Amino acid sequence: MSEKRQKILVTGGAGYIGSHAVRELLKEGYDAVVYDNFSRGFTNALPKDTEFVHGDLANADLLNHVFDKYKFRAVIDFAGHLEVEESMKNPHNFYVNNVSEFANLLETMMNNNVTAIVYSSSASVYGQPERTPIPESSPIEVNNIYGGTKVAAEHLLRIFDNSEHLAPLTWYATQNFQSKGSPSSLLVDGYDVMPKRDGIIAAKKLFLTKSKNK
Repeated sequence: MSEKRQKILVTGGAGYIGSHAVRELLKEGYDAVVYDNFSRGFTNALPKDTEFVHGDLANADLLNHVFDKYKFRAVIDFAGHLEVEESMKNPHNFYVNNVSEFANLLETMMNNNVTAIVYSSSASVYGQPERTPIPESSPIEVNNIYGGTKVAAEHLLRIFDNSEHLAPLTWYATQNFQSKGSPSSLLVDGYDVMPKRDGIIAAKKLFLTKSKNK
C-alpha cells in the first residue's frame, strides 16, 4: 500500500510566490490546499485541480472547519500584505492582516494540533543593511510599517513556541522567499539573507525532523 500523502495548507497560495510554492509542494509529493481571500491572488495562478478554499484568516470558524476537514501536517504562510509604500499609508490594515489575522492562524493551528509552520518574513526587518548578503545575526532596524508587522509576527511565533500552555511549535521564518525562472522554480533568494537554499527542501526537512528554530 502506498504511503498517504501529507496535506500542507498554503495560506495566500493564489499569489505569485504562493502559487510557485504550491507547484513545488506537489512536485515533492505533498497534497497542497490553498486558503486565500483572493484580494491579491488569482485562481488561474494555481496548478490545475488544486484544492482551494476562498476564505479570510479573520474567519476563525471557517479556518477551524478547514483544519478539521483536511488534517494538515503543516502550514506555509504567504498571506501577508507586502507593499511597503501602502503600509505607510494604511498602517492599521497592515497590522490587522499581517499580525492580528496571523495570530488567528496560529491559534487555529494549536487548537488542531498542527505544530509546524514555514513563515514568509521579509528582509525589510533589517532596515537599510550595510552589506549584502545580510547575515541573519544583523540587528533588527525596522524603518517602515511593513517591516514592523513582520517583526511583530515573528514575535508571535516565539510567544506561541514558548508558551507552557501550548504544544511546542516548529517554525522556520525565511526573510525572502523569491521565485526565480520557470513556475517550477522556487528558491530562497540568494542575494538577500539565505544564499542558494531551496525553500521547499528546507520546509520538507523542517516538517520531517521537527527541528526547532529559536
